[in-house]
Amino acid sequence: MGLFDTFWGDFKCQNCGEVFRFEEQTKEYDRSLNNYYIGDYVDKGNKNYFFDFVQECPKCKVNNDISVAIRRGQYVGVYPSKEARNINILELDNISKRTGGKGDKMMKQLLGDFLNITTADDHFFINVQKKREQIYFGYNNEIPEEVKEKYYIEGIYLDFASEALGIEVSDKAGE
Repeated sequence: MGLFDTFWGDFKCQNCGEVFRFEEQTKEYDRSLNNYYIGDYVDKGNKNYFFDFVQECPKCKVNNDISVAIRRGQYVGVYPSKEARNINILELDNISKRTGGKGDKMMKQLLGDFLNITTADDHFFINVQKKREQIYFGYNNEIPEEVKEKYYIEGIYLDFASEALGIEVSDKAGE
């Protein structure tokens, strides 16, 4: 037991090809229950390295060796560990340089400037800074009222490849 931090991301199973969302809990960092998504700054030491762990595919149950890339302290990518061994981490760019701000502009138009925005090549994560209920945008109408009544909106993500918007929620039952 105790405090830990959590890496979140999507990974394509090296056995069956299923894309699944992983969560890897670690005590290697601040141990203050931080959630890290692509684009977040993880290591204040401005270091470059791969953080390795194993996750089981929920579909085929095969263990996958996963490496999270940390470049200048920022969580910049997820790779199969076998592939990561051949990557020169010094050649990876930090997220803001890689996207050129195109995602920031696009999402600020949709959601406004009251959000803390981080980007990656394929995903766009938004962490709400103000009251969770203050998220008003066109897609909000697609969320059923019974969901809005029972859950907080924790985060919103946009997959650039499919142009799909997703919303992460948490249960309000703890109030």
